[in-house]
Amino acid sequence: IHCAIPKVEEVGGSDDGVFYSGKAVVMGGNDYANFLADGLATLGIDVSLVSSGGAKSRNKQVKVFQPSVQNGDDEIGFASAIGQFDSLIDTISNEQKGMIITSEDPTGGSSVLQLLQARHQCAKYISTLTQSQQIIKNDGVLFGPRKANSHVKSMESLSPKKCTPLIPSPGFGPSTLQILLENNVLFSTKNTKPTSVRGWAVKDFWEETSWPRDSSGTGVRFGLPVVEDDNLDELFQMEQLQLQQSRTRVGGEGGMDDKEVKVQSKIDNKNPYVTQIDGVEGLAENIISK
Repeated sequence: IHCAIPKVEEVGGSDDGVFYSGKAVVMGGNDYANFLADGLATLGIDVSLVSSGGAKSRNKQVKVFQPSVQNGDDEIGFASAIGQFDSLIDTISNEQKGMIITSEDPTGGSSVLQLLQARHQCAKYISTLTQSQQIIKNDGVLFGPRKANSHVKSMESLSPKKCTPLIPSPGFGPSTLQILLENNVLFSTKNTKPTSVRGWAVKDFWEETSWPRDSSGTGVRFGLPVVEDDNLDELFQMEQLQLQQSRTRVGGEGGMDDKEVKVQSKIDNKNPYVTQIDGVEGLAENIISK
């Protein structure tokens, strides 16, 4: 929950007082997804819970969506219906699986994550998919359970001495943990062992498998952004931006011609980390005054 908080602001310049805000989307209808949605909403985050299984949130402040949302006579994906949001927490799959994530390339080359940033200003994607869930996805419910259960047992048998203690971030205790405990936001488990490991469930496997796919043929779950056939230049421009991350502009050392200026402007308009400034007056209005 704490890692998924969209925005953290200090109150009164004190490290002890923080204010949480922003919008978050949680994908999945399982108990863990409900726990995350409930916790984030309790902390004051605007939360939307998306599930193909007709999930019912325990927190009345949480908005519940299906993958597709009726918009007049048409159906649109949940991301388009929600609009802009800051964080997406995925409990049933992982759009970063197998990709190399670096500070220079936080999306790992995933077009879905690039489009989440460009179209929805979503700067944070978190997958809570466990290794045992991934094993079931790979091997299926017939051959996967034995291997997944074996993995869970091996993790639970680890000595606490082999585990690395996590250092909490500033404000975690009073601003996050205490509020969750006071509001009885707890993730219940029947496991009484000293080391508790999240396993897998058939419900999670079925929801991910039965989630409708986008008609683009890319295999992307419906509701997540995809590049349309008639707008392939959008993906091309994002790939060009990724290749140009080592420098600030698409032009060479001698400057940019009119065509390069046009391309760069389109790229900058889709980049949530770039602000267009026109002259000294624009600098004063958009930067200095804020």
